Order: sequence, then structure tokens, then C-alpha cells
Amino acid sequence: MTASDREAIGLVEACREHKVSVPEDLSVIGFDNFSSSNTVPQLTTVNHPITNMGTEAARLLIRMINSKEYNPEQIWIDTDFVIRNSTAKRRK
Repeated sequence: MTASDREAIGLVEACREHKVSVPEDLSVIGFDNFSSSNTVPQLTTVNHPITNMGTEAARLLIRMINSKEYNPEQIWIDTDFVIRNSTAKRRK
């Protein structure tokens, strides 16, 4: 698993150059669902809802500005695991 889809795409390209087959020899997972569906093989990725994250950040900022108080708040926003063709089933 890489820190971004861009890194995962680079890893897939490096695998291709070194005759390592994805996903037969190595499963690759990206993070951010940036360009996952445009790759060969299509990249399995973690999709994090950046729009929801921005909306929540703006809501918290506006509340802080209006109340003139800083009350830390932790918000959890679910991510999705999008399985595509760059991962193989677990070997036994």
C-alpha cells in the first residue's frame, strides 16, 4: 500500500519495467482515489471523502469565528475501500 494513488501508479510502472506482474506477483493499493480507474490494471484504492472533509473543516472554522472560542473537536469521516484489479485474492 502506498501513500497516494500517484505513488501506486509509479509502483505499477516500476513493476512492469522489472517484469513483476500486478496483481499476480504483487498486489498494489493506492490512497485517495485520484486516478485509480484510468490505470492498467485499474488501481485498488482507499477513497477518502475530501469534499466532506472540507465541508466539516469550513463548518468548524465558521463556528469558531462566530463564537470567538476555540473548542477542539474530533470528527471521524468514513473512508471507502474500492477494490479493483490491482489486488489479488489472498494466497493460501
